[in-house]
Amino acid sequence: MTPDQLRKFGETLYGPHYKNALEEGLGVSRRTIDRWLVETFPIPDSINVELVAICLEKLEAIDDEAKKRRDTLRELIWNLS
Repeated sequence: MTPDQLRKFGETLYGPHYKNALEEGLGVSRRTIDRWLVETFPIPDSINVELVAICLEKLEAIDDEAKKRRDTLRELIWNLS
């Protein structure tokens, strides 16, 4: 994984201020993330696996939230009649 890929994962998962959430999700220090981003240290391959797991959890949460909103909207529309 490149620093740019890590940055894109972080921003997509958590928004522009992603570093604290990424630190918590990956179980590493903020300093470690900063070092990875400026290429002081290489990003371990194990981070790929951890990020995939975080992404899958996030996708499931997004799907659950979307389903709840769809169901609520359908109910609201149905009750308009």
